[in-house]
Amino acid sequence: MNQPLDTTKGWEAPFLRGMIAIDDGDEIREVLSAAQFAPMGADGRPFYYDNVIATLDGPEHIHRRRIANRVFLEGPLKDYMDSVYTPVLDLCLAELQGQRGPDGLIHADLMPLGWRVLVRFSLRILGLDGDEDQTRLDEVVTIIQVLSEALVSEWSTNAEALVRAARKAEAEFKEHVFLPSVARRRAAVARVRAGTMPRSALRMDLITTLLLEETLDWTDDALFGEITMILSAASGSSVQGLPHFLTHLEEWFAAHPEDRQRALDDPDFLRNASHEALRLFVSTPARIRVCTADVTLSTGRQIRAGEKVAVLFLPPNTTSEEFGAEPGTFDPYRKPADSPWGLSFGYGRHACMGRRLVTSSTQHGRDGTMAAVLRRLYESGVRMDTDRPVRIDETSFKRLWISMPIVFERL
Repeated sequence: MNQPLDTTKGWEAPFLRGMIAIDDGDEIREVLSAAQFAPMGADGRPFYYDNVIATLDGPEHIHRRRIANRVFLEGPLKDYMDSVYTPVLDLCLAELQGQRGPDGLIHADLMPLGWRVLVRFSLRILGLDGDEDQTRLDEVVTIIQVLSEALVSEWSTNAEALVRAARKAEAEFKEHVFLPSVARRRAAVARVRAGTMPRSALRMDLITTLLLEETLDWTDDALFGEITMILSAASGSSVQGLPHFLTHLEEWFAAHPEDRQRALDDPDFLRNASHEALRLFVSTPARIRVCTADVTLSTGRQIRAGEKVAVLFLPPNTTSEEFGAEPGTFDPYRKPADSPWGLSFGYGRHACMGRRLVTSSTQHGRDGTMAAVLRRLYESGVRMDTDRPVRIDETSFKRLWISMPIVFERL
């Protein structure tokens, strides 16, 4: 028998009421693989985009996703991390020099720093121009923050205000950033097709990759929904993962001080630690699927057409069967047999496209975005500023950080 969501586990957001809760790993994988379960689109959400990779299903979804995935292959990712992400990270840290205090140390906040790093990088990998100067970048970062908050506003007690702000930000972003960026890339693609410019001269960002594909005929509006959805969702979840990761590391170093130096000396330490932190960080408490036809799962659970399923990733991410002893605790030396980050990136045909970007590859000696940021922070002597309190968004049913004060001792 299907049980209602257990609110004692923290899934008390009103929009989840009446949905079927699934927190067993095998059932989750079956649901996310089955054709009878489709992603919930804009219907039932205060602010969302339809007809994008995240909400499409069927042949169009598969085709569009395969094309977009070209940007997230190991080769292009290594190039972006080396030639774009590292310089962006260095630039954002250099911009903190003006925040040096009377004690000679730089006092900063991880949240605005994280937003600047990840939005700046996302703009470049997606193919958007908006970080030409400090003022323009500040405006774009604010816009993306507003859109990111609206995309998860079903988890907020302040949804109406978030959506109002997002509609205004959306229009500004489209006019001043998106449309000029797309126009420049359409012109470049047209020159390649006309034979007046070599294809090798193109920067293969996501917009350019999508425009080059002749089987896809993009209107500006359709492309706007796709790119804005990816930019806002990816930036928001990645930024929120940073304080989570830093908190786990600082607690670990307090108990194991010998590992603080290892974080600097052993490249794989932070790579493995980032995967462990990601296992314990679920960007959205539940992913929603809509049952399109009556189905009986292999466990015998029956779900009727039209019913909505809330897939809960954290419970299967913390089972001793898959993750060993004390699975609810952070252990950078944990060696699970399967995926080290569990189901945090989803599963099946709608698993997160950016997983390779966020996670590290010990095989290829490449940091993911999480490990890369924390590596540079620790190289710069980061520590949490205990004289200033962290701030959490009290209007959200999700755990969202607003502020995490930090200090740099070697920057």
